[in-house]
Amino acid sequence: MNSCTLIAEIVESPQLRRTPDDTPVANMLVRFDGLRDNDPPAMLRVTGWRNLAEEISANYRAGDRVIIIGSLKMDRLDVEKQGVRYKETRAELNLSRIYKQTGEFSETQVESVVPSVAATPVAVASPAPTSNLGNVVPIGNYNRATSSSDFESETSSAESTDMEDEADLDDIPF
Repeated sequence: MNSCTLIAEIVESPQLRRTPDDTPVANMLVRFDGLRDNDPPAMLRVTGWRNLAEEISANYRAGDRVIIIGSLKMDRLDVEKQGVRYKETRAELNLSRIYKQTGEFSETQVESVVPSVAATPVAVASPAPTSNLGNVVPIGNYNRATSSSDFESETSSAESTDMEDEADLDDIPF
């Protein structure tokens, strides 16, 4: 899934224009901090379409701090500088949501906007399943239980006769 969430400052006020079929499009330039302390800030072109474009144009200006969410795309352009032609790759964010950031940045502010991204740890240990245990067959007992009472009787018989079940095992050389 291509989803990008950034906390940024609008550097260039949104410019609203319309496509030939009268679809509103707003473009703006944002700046966000680098990943490390010594990294310079990065600039990114952001594009919003339709109703979002009109909202951006009406409510956001240069200098506003925003939380932006969208999909990142890369454009390859032919550029000519000082008589030399070369290909340049530029990143652009297609905006799906935007929120004004008020006051200082806080983690709870991002969590309230993007709870699935900010509040979810990267690695989560999943708990053992606890429902529908009637279809679980204990190790060492290969007779499939047909009901919960059969399951309980098979579990107790499997615990009492450990050596008897070894004869039922397949001859697989491991």
